[in-house]
Amino acid sequence: MNDCSLSLENFELLLQPINTLRHLKLISRSRRLDSMFDGYRWENIIRTKLPALCNFQCFFSYIAFARSTHASNIESLIVPFRAPFWVQEKRWLVCCACVLRHSNIWLYTTPICVPDIDTSFRCEILSTNDSYHLTKRSIHTIINPASDENLTELNLQQHLIFLTGARYLANFMQQSKVFFVQTITKLDLAQNQLHAMGAQYMADALRNNVTLTTLNLYDNDTGNEGIKYIAEALVHNTILKILDIGENKITANGVKFLTDALQNNTVRSSYEQ
Repeated sequence: MNDCSLSLENFELLLQPINTLRHLKLISRSRRLDSMFDGYRWENIIRTKLPALCNFQCFFSYIAFARSTHASNIESLIVPFRAPFWVQEKRWLVCCACVLRHSNIWLYTTPICVPDIDTSFRCEILSTNDSYHLTKRSIHTIINPASDENLTELNLQQHLIFLTGARYLANFMQQSKVFFVQTITKLDLAQNQLHAMGAQYMADALRNNVTLTTLNLYDNDTGNEGIKYIAEALVHNTILKILDIGENKITANGVKFLTDALQNNTVRSSYEQ
């Protein structure tokens, strides 16, 4: 079923007369988090309504609130799919990801073919381990995280990742178990409407980062508050060399925050307004 608009409750009613179903492919796109994402419900439905099911392919997506700081944690969505039913009994690999460009949340089995799917960069976590991966790998292929490209530059300019994308990206950068991020030296987040809170997320990630040498935050409307967060992070970070914070509505107070932070730092900063 492509572009299914049924609720999980109605879909469960649809399954009652076909309990001998062996293959199921379901694609559902929503504008909000709904019961389709509930792994515990799916386990119960498959056990009781679809005991013969041997091949389950699903792709569920919803749009996270772009300007909200309370977007659902992709780790909490993947937890039910780590139960023995999925991992050992059925051996169905499930992924949960935040697509940075659109702040979409994806939950899907792999591999799966979904028409017109965007392969933008996404932060991804698997049901078989608790490590994050930054990838733009096609979901049509079998996952092998070890074969992902080792990124050195990540350009998300004008991707409109908003607060949701900034939050997931910052969380990803702070995960000690993530090894791909250790190769990123240049990050471009220009014109993403991060505002002060998004700048705070990036400052948290920047504080103890040991590889990033170039950061572009041009035109993100961070204001003095956002620049203060960045400045506080730079007190602890001695690796960053180039920082672009131009067109962020910074006044003399913001410049002072930055100047004070750079007294014992080698960062070359650009903040023309």
